[in-house]
Amino acid sequence: IQNPLHKEIEHLSDEDKRIERILLGLRSNIGFNLSELKKEEEKKLLILKKENKIVIQKERVKANDLFLADELALFMTR
Repeated sequence: IQNPLHKEIEHLSDEDKRIERILLGLRSNIGFNLSELKKEEEKKLLILKKENKIVIQKERVKANDLFLADELALFMTR
């Protein structure tokens, strides 16, 4: 490594930050706040709940299988 102190800053849009909160929440036991989802994403959330892929507890959405977290997030947000 020629310059170990070199830093690059990535500027994220508000939408990028929202998706990151969803991704990181699903990758942990903390989950994410239900209010992060847009109306059209809530429909997909209901599909995942029906399929027992996620659980909603006290306005928090959590993945039942952390290994599927990224795929669940992409399904909801794309």
